[in-house]
Amino acid sequence: MKNIIKRILREQVQSPNYLLKVSNVLETPYFYNMEEQFGVTDIYDQEEVMKYIYGDGIRIHEHDRSWEKSTYNSNGKVIYQETSDGKWKKFEYDSVYHLIYFEESSGFWEKKEYGKNHICLYRETSELGIVYDNR
Repeated sequence: MKNIIKRILREQVQSPNYLLKVSNVLETPYFYNMEEQFGVTDIYDQEEVMKYIYGDGIRIHEHDRSWEKSTYNSNGKVIYQETSDGKWKKFEYDSVYHLIYFEESSGFWEKKEYGKNHICLYRETSELGIVYDNR
């Protein structure tokens, strides 16, 4: 992995596809690793990398000092969040914007499925297993 990172850093000045290459090898925590491993500190470059990962229509919100950065989809829903201490959270939504998957850096995750009338039919967590299943 270190050799890949060093090679990409050497190519940074030479290659217009540097941010694409970063996105292909980047692992969570995304923002921390962008800055520490790849030297991508500009918020606009970070947004471009996140677009390669999550697609167009995202935007990043950043707080100062001990920072929290959030990435939003085109519907205004947060899809990734990270703090300056390297903790992160991922969010996934269904077509009607229900939160159907949540994961955080601690290893905790939660899955949900919804049916008609927006009723939650299934819920499972990493800590409790299947909480209920009414599918």
